[in-house]
Amino acid sequence: LAGAAELDGRNGARVAAEAAARTGLSGTLLNVQAFATDGGGPGIAIDPGPLGVVFLRNLPADGTDFTAADTATSDADARFIFVSVVNRNIRSGLSRALGVIPDFDTDARSIAGFHSVVCRIPAMMMCNPLEDLFYAQTVIGCNINDGHYGPPSGGLQARWVEHKGCLRGKQVLMKTAGGGAAYNPGEFGLLDPPTGNQGAAAIAEMIATSVPDFCISDTADLRTGQAMGPVVSALNVRFDIYEPPMFGGNSKNNPDYRPALNVVKGYTFGAGNGCNNGAPPDPMPPIPDALSYPRDACFLTDSCWMGRFGTGDWYQETYDHDPLPTGPGPGTADVEPYWAVNHPPGDVSQPSAAQGDAKDYIDMTRYEVYRYEIEQLGAPPPGITDNTALIPIGEQGNPSCYTGGEFSDPINDDPNDPDDDDEVINLDRRLLRMVVINCVAEGPLNGNEDDVPTIGTVEMFLTEPAQGQGNDKADIYGEISRIAPPGQKDGVRDIVQLYR
Repeated sequence: LAGAAELDGRNGARVAAEAAARTGLSGTLLNVQAFATDGGGPGIAIDPGPLGVVFLRNLPADGTDFTAADTATSDADARFIFVSVVNRNIRSGLSRALGVIPDFDTDARSIAGFHSVVCRIPAMMMCNPLEDLFYAQTVIGCNINDGHYGPPSGGLQARWVEHKGCLRGKQVLMKTAGGGAAYNPGEFGLLDPPTGNQGAAAIAEMIATSVPDFCISDTADLRTGQAMGPVVSALNVRFDIYEPPMFGGNSKNNPDYRPALNVVKGYTFGAGNGCNNGAPPDPMPPIPDALSYPRDACFLTDSCWMGRFGTGDWYQETYDHDPLPTGPGPGTADVEPYWAVNHPPGDVSQPSAAQGDAKDYIDMTRYEVYRYEIEQLGAPPPGITDNTALIPIGEQGNPSCYTGGEFSDPINDDPNDPDDDDEVINLDRRLLRMVVINCVAEGPLNGNEDDVPTIGTVEMFLTEPAQGQGNDKADIYGEISRIAPPGQKDGVRDIVQLYR
């Protein structure tokens, strides 16, 4: 068990696991027995030979020994540890007295394993974007030559944790495959709810609720079909948008459908901000009255790789706020529009390392800007956009439709509260957590698939509301924010189990 606890897929996992198994976690654990009568003491020693500790990628069938096909070839695919101990002699006093059987030797063998379970997540999955090797290696420069991301190991959660910098801050247009087509890197799909109910209402509920009753371990069951209309409506409750038929009426009064604290989305207050999903925002109007978090530059020029993979360069000085010496007219672009539109003069100051902030604004991810706005002191936080008093009327970034009372945000966490679920209940509602699947290596995946291996979980910062593209397609713009960390946080649980 001590050895299995080290099998987290990171480099050096097998070395650490063997050391833990053989030494008992540096003496903190001790394996003992009480039956040997050979004078060798109570301790148990692992066989020093090559079969004393063996790492496995698969659990052998019941009643069978492992084969070469079961053995692990890397730290990334070592999921189980087989241990065999040195033979010990047992003397049976009764048997010797009766002369029935002689002394005999005995040994012991066991198999233990490690896996993670993530709970309280929506019924959604994302295809690993790093399976697109050109995007990974050439476009954003991920170092994947060590096999961490390529099939068959293809992006195990530990590797995402180690190399999260190469994806962090990159924007992805998460499309659905649609029309029964096979899933491609960067696309998203739906999972079967644990109830087995594949209806659109059940799926939408799992996506909209703040505490979904849903857990995923090493495999996931993919749902056939897309049901994109309900999915779009379910995602957009996080933006304080409540759309019929599934989320109209009293849904805005239900704390299960609470929005984020900061719902800036590029809609002016008079054009449907709040309860209605107004016209999709123009990502680059000449002089906007309201503006969502900017898209990566390649989306504005229709030059992103495969039309959906960004490079994280959202900061763009795109229009001039300074008049020319000769009077009004076009000048040199010198203003990043998001801050200029959402925080006019007299509002909260732009982040700056010179004034004591962790980073300069130009170096922040969109999610970091969003968190900065929320974490300014005050109630409601003065950093959240409120331009409803301006002429023309701008955006109201504080929820204005929801009346359910409770909000969900990490700022509400109480470190002194013993409730283990605090970090889950107070997850940021604009972070969409999804399991990740190698859709190419496991594919083609294009329908109702069961027991598809998962490789980890990723959290996407929703930069703007989801937009439906017909009955079976939808577009979701998200910034890759972080990997759900292992251990007892954020709904992720590490499970160490004795199998044999």
